[in-house]
Amino acid sequence: MSVAYGSAAFAAVGSGGTILTSLDGTNWTQQNSGTASGLTSIAFGNVYYLTVGADETALTSPDGVNGTSRNIAATGGQNLLGCAFLNSRFDVVGS
Repeated sequence: MSVAYGSAAFAAVGSGGTILTSLDGTNWTQQNSGTASGLTSIAFGNVYYLTVGADETALTSPDGVNGTSRNIAATGGQNLLGCAFLNSRFDVVGS
């Protein structure tokens, strides 16, 4: 599980494509991620959340709720394990 804060909301990701959002960090709402792949990491930067996970899953969202699937130029169905926003760009690591 991974949690990020941005756009005045928390977003958390986890197994089975789970995405949860919260405005206060106490009350959480499950969102539809559109994937059953395990989600391993979420980061916020430049007004977007980036979520990554198994099978090269990558989603972007301005609010943690409405996501768009993205193609990460990896090969062989790699699992994306982490993401971070630093120096005006997202970096992603995988196996």
